[in-house]
Amino acid sequence: MKRPRPTKELISQVTAGKYFEIDGEPVAKSVKSPIFLAKVCFGMHEIPTLKSIYPFLNLDEALVAAYVFADARGSEIVRSKVPNRKFLELVDKKDLHAIFDYVNNHGFPMLNAGKRVSKDLDLKYNLMNPYGRDIPLIDRLAEVDAETSERLFDNLRGSGNAYSYRVQHGVTESGCHEMFWFRIFPKTFDSKLRGYSAYAARMFKSYPTDIKTMDGKVEHPIVESVAPIRKTVEKVVEDLRKVQLSLF
Repeated sequence: MKRPRPTKELISQVTAGKYFEIDGEPVAKSVKSPIFLAKVCFGMHEIPTLKSIYPFLNLDEALVAAYVFADARGSEIVRSKVPNRKFLELVDKKDLHAIFDYVNNHGFPMLNAGKRVSKDLDLKYNLMNPYGRDIPLIDRLAEVDAETSERLFDNLRGSGNAYSYRVQHGVTESGCHEMFWFRIFPKTFDSKLRGYSAYAARMFKSYPTDIKTMDGKVEHPIVESVAPIRKTVEKVVEDLRKVQLSLF
């Protein structure tokens, strides 16, 4: 079973950066920059092993993990922060479940505070979050192999990066990593949103779309329900094609 890849439009809605009306409800700008989405990009950029764990995660869990992996390690724009000592202690203990407990406790309040998904993207969004309560995260993490876990711990050790927007003539702040996904300096909230969401969507293109099943359990019911619908649609299309051919 596979799931669709998140688009930049969906990412901008889920990470609460979009500034427009969704289903008739206004979503206002609360900050000058989409901070949560920015750190999602930093986390995806700095922690490549997240890609290998994604098959065991819902989309929301992956976004939250990328955000916390960046935030807890001090990744920031212009000047990095001191990493969170408690988080680094969990990394040193190599306790994958404890790390994701920390991730969920600190990340989901940020994600859920302003998440808005429009009706036309709601089904696709649900397909990207296939794991229901019948397959808890602790069971899924138990399926991650030791080599992948070790690579994740290696990625998470140490401090995060400081980032700078590209400015005129390619000059950036001293000691900063250039955010190469911005061709020019983004002056507005919306231009920053477009750049970050496009980069996150591009990163997700390299992520696997496979969904894991554990002990014969089925993924989220909505994933199963799509299969017969698809078959019905395909049959209707085929019947219409036969009718068209019979007319000639």
